[in-house]
Order: sequence, then C-alpha cells, then structure tokens
Amino acid sequence: MMFSEFHGFSLTFADYELIQLKEYSRIVETQLEHKLANFNDWVTKQAAHLSEAEKHDLYASVGLEHTELSQIHPQILRQSLVIALASFLEKTLNSLCQDFRKHWQIDLSFHDIHGKGITRAQKYLKKVIKIDFPDTNAAWQNILLINEIRNFYVHSEGNVSGELVKRIETASENRALTKLYPESIDLDSKFVPFYIENIEKFVRQLQQKVLEKAKHEPP
Repeated sequence: MMFSEFHGFSLTFADYELIQLKEYSRIVETQLEHKLANFNDWVTKQAAHLSEAEKHDLYASVGLEHTELSQIHPQILRQSLVIALASFLEKTLNSLCQDFRKHWQIDLSFHDIHGKGITRAQKYLKKVIKIDFPDTNAAWQNILLINEIRNFYVHSEGNVSGELVKRIETASENRALTKLYPESIDLDSKFVPFYIENIEKFVRQLQQKVLEKAKHEPP
C-alpha cells in the first residue's frame, strides 16, 4: 500500500470534519444571537406602555430567561464545542499514528507510549515515527492550553486551579477571550473560532511534515 493511500485520508477527512464543526458553531451562535435579539425586542415592546412599577415586575419576571439566552445557553454551546474539537484532534492524531504503524509494520503502538491524549500521540509521532512535529509554534501552544481548559470542563471538581489561571492570564489571546471565576471559565463568542483557527493552522503544518516524512523509509 502506498503511503498516499492512507495519510491523505486521515488528514483530508480531518479537514472535512473541521469544516462541519466550524459551520455548526457559526449556525448555532447565530441562532442564539437572533433568539436573544428577538426576546429583547419583545421585552422592549411589552415595557413601552407600562408604568415604572409594572416595568420592574416585567423585568423581574423575564430575568431568568434573559440569563439563559444571554449566558447559560451560549456557554453550554461553546464548552461542548471545545470538548468536541479536542476529541476530534485527539482522534485525528491517533489515526495518523495508526496509519504509520500499519504502513511501516511497526510493533509499537501509540497505546504503548506513556501518557494520554494529544501529547501521547505527539510523543509517538516524534519519537517512534520521527516526524518533525510542529510543536514549537503558537498554534500548538494555544491548542495545549485550550486542551487544559477542556480538561477543566470534563474532569474538574469545581475549582479552577491557580496554575491554569496563570497560564491563561499570560496568554494574551486566550485571556481576552475568557472570563475567569473561582469555579468556572466562561468563553467569549470568538473563543471557538479562535480554537478552530489554531487547529487549522496546526493541521496544515502537520500535513506538510507528514508529506516530508512519507518520502523516507521507516525509522
């Protein structure tokens, strides 16, 4: 089997899946924005002919729904997309490890490497496959930090660690797109597009390194 028969499939399919996730994010964010705008218009119209006391009662009665539309629902969407994107990237890297292993008939699997997640795949591709893995650029560093945010959503017991806070605060772009609280990390509407942009950059860089490696014999 020629290398091009499998390496292209893994990373080409990754491109397609990433496009779908990006489009899903755009569509649902837009729907949430429209729903909030329509709700605010409705409240404004309802309040137009009310006394101040009646307006106070109206705003109190719709406060929870406004919080759901403006804060809770967008955070559920963004956090779930961060988790989905992190899973997508891990699956893509693991598939690439498997592709190389099968093509070059290597006994050692990435499962045999110490660690987990994307850093285990990184280690396998660098040390076993000998790929010039693009991990010194900003895209990979941003991905690693966002992966820690993902881990907070999945594994946290409710407290944002001081170490994670420091890492986010020293990363200017991530800091601008997050709001940190003792027990939560809220994401700006631009956070998921920022994450996708970094994954896209990284995948393009990795594709180039894979093509270069494909020209050589097994390590």
